Amino acid sequence: MTQKERTDMDNQTVYMTVPKQYTMSLQAASQWSGIGINRLRDIVKEERCPFLLTVGRTKLVHILKFKQWLDERWAV
Repeated sequence: MTQKERTDMDNQTVYMTVPKQYTMSLQAASQWSGIGINRLRDIVKEERCPFLLTVGRTKLVHILKFKQWLDERWAV
C-alpha cells in the first residue's frame, strides 16, 4: 500500500492509504501463489469461488480475498 497526500477544503494536508492493485490476472495469481494455471482455472470454475471477479469474458482474481482464501485453505 502507498500513501497519497492531498489537500482538503481547509488547506489541511490529508494522507490516504491507497492499495497498489485490487485484482490480478489468473496467470499472475498462478505465478504468485505457486498454484498451477490449470488447477487455478479448475478452482475458479467452482460455483461459489469467493475471489473471482468476472468482467465480460475476463476473469480476474481479487487479491485480498485470494490471500484470505489461501490462508483459510492452506493454514496448518
